[in-house]
Amino acid sequence: MQADDISMQQLRWQCRRGMLELDLIFEAFLDNGYGKLSAQQKQLFQALLLNSDQELQSWMTGKTKPEEMQTSELIKLIRQSV
Repeated sequence: MQADDISMQQLRWQCRRGMLELDLIFEAFLDNGYGKLSAQQKQLFQALLLNSDQELQSWMTGKTKPEEMQTSELIKLIRQSV
């Protein structure tokens, strides 16, 4: 198994959340959009996963926006790709 495969497996595991809706969004994004991200955006995505499920759901549904512009742009990319 290559290092990229291992890190994708770890990332896929981190995308598993306590809310099914978030699981579906993040898993679809991994399959359809993650590979197109820059290295910096990939790091930002990994950092995004450290947020609470409630906060992530609020951002994904558009109820609130993250304070950081880069995070907000990444949320937009995720929402557009799924």
